[in-house]
Amino acid sequence: MIKEFLGIKVGLIGLTYPYVDETMPPSFSEGLSFQLGLDQISSMIKKLREEERVDIVVVVSHMGLPLDVKLASLINEIDIVMIE
Repeated sequence: MIKEFLGIKVGLIGLTYPYVDETMPPSFSEGLSFQLGLDQISSMIKKLREEERVDIVVVVSHMGLPLDVKLASLINEIDIVMIE
């Protein structure tokens, strides 16, 4: 999602816990697949920066603090990680 605030173009990426299918009841993940998605996130960020010309990339995450910290350490192109 892309939003503009006070002339600043912000790219928003939402993430959830990648192990829902292993840790929650089957009804929570029926018909869905989960993965860490590092390659997908990197390509999303590249598209946001190069094609959409966003100024800031914000990841809104529901993965849990340890995974959020790891993600931020692996993908330097993320400007802000908002933890839910």
